[in-house]
Amino acid sequence: MTQPPPKVTFIPSRPLLAAGKESVVDILIRIEAPPPVAETGERRLLNFGIVLDCSGSMQGAKLAQAKEAVAFAVRHMHGDDLVSLTIYDDTVEVVAGTAPLKEAGPRILAALPLIHAGGSTALHDAWVRGGLLVTERLDSKRLNRILLVSDGIANVGETRPDAIASHARGLLDKGLSTSTVGVGQDFN
Repeated sequence: MTQPPPKVTFIPSRPLLAAGKESVVDILIRIEAPPPVAETGERRLLNFGIVLDCSGSMQGAKLAQAKEAVAFAVRHMHGDDLVSLTIYDDTVEVVAGTAPLKEAGPRILAALPLIHAGGSTALHDAWVRGGLLVTERLDSKRLNRILLVSDGIANVGETRPDAIASHARGLLDKGLSTSTVGVGQDFN
């Protein structure tokens, strides 16, 4: 059975552009995955590095929602999945190194209520550190992924989207993918 294609929606920041003139416009691309097709086998185990933004711009509801999303992900993983948690503001801290969920999950869930919004946003450095944690246990039999939960407002270290995308492609070539969850109305 084949999987139906995702629904892709393009939302430009401006509804109209002047004809015959060069313009720059931001476009939000939304991709809605179709419901999963029933599979005959078990899912692949994960090697999952969660990178959580706790910078000042995440203050309040954004950080609360982000921590709730991390807790939800951890509670719904398989006990043999590998997981790590890296948090960051202007500094990067590994809360739980890569370990089976049975070991790392309780540490992550216990740490979440203690995480508070802090300073600036070293998104790239934190993403790299989370990626290093995943690559320490890189396994072609597992789905090796970094999950970046952030409003994306980077202002410390590497901030150029093209450079960050280039690094993401490099990791993908090694078998490590990155997914992002944009938090808040102003996510970048």
